[in-house]
Amino acid sequence: MSENELLKKMMHNHEADKKLKSKKIGMLFVVFESKMGTSVEAEFDQIEIRRHEA
Repeated sequence: MSENELLKKMMHNHEADKKLKSKKIGMLFVVFESKMGTSVEAEFDQIEIRRHEA
């Protein structure tokens, strides 16, 4: 296998890994939001407001 082919294979594997991680993070957000009863972004915004007020 040539160096170019190896690089292409590595890039393909890297992209596949990124897609899988992105899907898992999305799933995690759905679980968190379901358990918390609020969106992660809304909760983060509230934390940021409290930090700035302190």
